[in-house]
Amino acid sequence: MQPTLIRTRFALLSSCLAIALATACSNAPSSPSSMSSGAVIAGSVTGDAPAGLAVRVIGTELSAVVGSDGTFEVSGVPAGNARLQFSKGDVNATTDVANVAADQLITLEVQVNGNSATIVRDARSDKNRGAEVKIKKFTNGEDADRAPGPSIALGNEVRWRYVVTNSGRLSLTNVNVVDDQGETVTCVGTGTLAPGASMTCSASDTVSELGPYRNVGRVTADFSGPAGSGSVTASDPSHYLGVSPVRIKKFTNGEDADEPPGPSILVGDPITWRYVVTNLGLTPLSAIAVVDDKETVVCPSTSTLAPGASMTCSATGTAVFGFYRNVGTVTATRTIGGITATVTDSDPSHYRGVLELDDEGPKVTLCHKTGNGSFHLITVSINAEPAHMKHGDGKPGGPVPGQQGKIFGPSCSIQ
Repeated sequence: MQPTLIRTRFALLSSCLAIALATACSNAPSSPSSMSSGAVIAGSVTGDAPAGLAVRVIGTELSAVVGSDGTFEVSGVPAGNARLQFSKGDVNATTDVANVAADQLITLEVQVNGNSATIVRDARSDKNRGAEVKIKKFTNGEDADRAPGPSIALGNEVRWRYVVTNSGRLSLTNVNVVDDQGETVTCVGTGTLAPGASMTCSASDTVSELGPYRNVGRVTADFSGPAGSGSVTASDPSHYLGVSPVRIKKFTNGEDADEPPGPSILVGDPITWRYVVTNLGLTPLSAIAVVDDKETVVCPSTSTLAPGASMTCSATGTAVFGFYRNVGTVTATRTIGGITATVTDSDPSHYRGVLELDDEGPKVTLCHKTGNGSFHLITVSINAEPAHMKHGDGKPGGPVPGQQGKIFGPSCSIQ
C-alpha cells in the first residue's frame, strides 16, 4: 500500500473517532424519557439571577447549568436522598430531594436567594412511561406558594382550590386529591383525566388561629401503558396569615407613619392623629375601645361595628423636639356560636420634631407594607424611598414583593 493512501485512511479514521468522541462526550441534557439508569431531576429556578447557576448533585460528578430560560436538567441521579447545590458568584445554596427512585422524572421549582434554596414544587412521574400529573393550589384565589399569603380575619372563611392537570402522554385514572392538614377535599369529575385535561377540587374552613398557616395539597393517580403500569404524584403548598377581625390604622398628620422617622413637624406645631377602626370579620363587633399609649383619644359614640364597617377616632397634640413614637390600640368583643371573645389590634406611629423644615425635595408615591401584611398608598420624600423599598414596599403598577406574578393597582390593590 502506498504511504499517501495510508496517511489518507489514517486521517479519515482520526476524523471519525473525533466526531464519535465529541458526540459521546456532549454535555447536552438528555431527554426526560431517557432510558439511562438513575433518575432525572429537572425543573426551573427563580430568585437571584438564576441563569448561569451551576447545579451539582453533591457526592457525584453530575452537574448542569441553569439556562437563560431558568431551567436545568440532570440525568443519572442515583437512588436515595440527593442534595443539590446551586452556586455562582455570591450564591451558594443547597437543598435536599428525598427518596429519589431510579425510574423517576422529578420536576422541581426551586427558589434560590443567597445561601437559601427552597423547593416550592416537587412533581414526580415515571421517566420511561410518559405519565405525569401536576397540581396547583390557590388560597382565596391567590397562588400562595410562599408565606405569608393572603391575610384572612379570624372567624372568616378560607377557601382552597386545587387544579389538577394531566401533563403527560398517558391517561390517568383513580385521580385522588388530599390535604396534609386534614381538610375535606371535594373534586368535580370522574377521577379520570385524558392527556392535557384538568379537573378542579375545593375545600374550605374557618380561620381559627392568629398567625401563619401552611398546608399542602397532594394528588396521586394511576396509569397504564405499553411499558407497564404504576402511579404518579405531585404536591403544591399554600399559605395564609390569620389576622385579628378588628383592624386599626393610625395616621400622623395624614401620613401612615408605621416606620420611623415619619413626617418632619416643626416644634410647637399642632399634630393630629387619626385612628381608623375596621371590622374585617363576618360578625358584628361591640364594646369598641380605642386608646393610645401617650395621647387622649376621642371616638364617636359607636357601640357596634357591622361586618365591613369602619369608624374614625382622633387625638391632637403639639410637636416636641426629636423622634417621637406612639401606639394606638383597639379592643372589641365578638360573639360566634354563643362564645364571646375579646379581639385586639395595634398600630404604631412616628414623627420627627425639628426646629426648621428640611428641603426634602421631590416626592414619590409608594405602596407601603403595614404590620399585618396589607398595603396602603403613601407619599414620601424621594430620599426616603430606598429605606421603604428595603422594608418591603413597592410601587403602584409594579410587582408585589414576595408574591410572584402579582402587581399593584393604582391604589395599591393587589392584582
